Amino acid sequence: MNRADLVRRLAAHKAAAAALEDALKRDARAEYEEQGTAPTWRLDGARVQVSLSTDRCVVADEETFMDWFAALLPDEVVTSTVRVVRNPAVLKQFLENIAAHGPVPDGETPRDLSPGDTTEAADGAGQVVPGLRWVKGGEYVATSIYVDPTVKRRLAASAARYVEGAPMPELEA
Repeated sequence: MNRADLVRRLAAHKAAAAALEDALKRDARAEYEEQGTAPTWRLDGARVQVSLSTDRCVVADEETFMDWFAALLPDEVVTSTVRVVRNPAVLKQFLENIAAHGPVPDGETPRDLSPGDTTEAADGAGQVVPGLRWVKGGEYVATSIYVDPTVKRRLAASAARYVEGAPMPELEA
C-alpha cells in the first residue's frame, strides 16, 4: 500500500470513527431526553456512559458577592487592583457547600426546577448569599466511550496487520 492509499484510508477511517461516535452520542442523548436518566451501556469489552451536571452555585454579581464574602471571611480575600480569593480551594469548597444546601428555603424547591434553572442561593442558615445563584444540576454534559484495554490491544494488532495488507480487522471484541 503506498502513502497516498495510507492517507486516504486514514482519512476514511477517522471520518467513519467520528460518525460512529456521533451516532452513539446521539442515541445516548435521545435515551436521556426520553427517559430522564443518564444511560450507561455495558457491552462486551466496552462501556458507554453519560455524564450530567451537578447542582452548583455561580457568581452572578461578582462585586456584590465579593463584598459579602470578604465580610464573612476577611482573611481569605485580598484587595489589589483586582479582588481575588487568596486560596481558590477555599472558594471552591465554600461554593460546593452552598450548592449542597439547595436554593433558598422559602423559594422554589429543587423539584420545581428543571436542569440549568437558577434561583437565589442561601447559606446553611437560610440567608441569601448576595451575588450568588444556585443552578439546578442534571443537564446533559457528555457521552464517554470506554473500550477495555485488552480489546484495544487486540484491535490495534488487527489494525497493524490490516495496514500491512491483511483483510479488514474483525470488529468483534
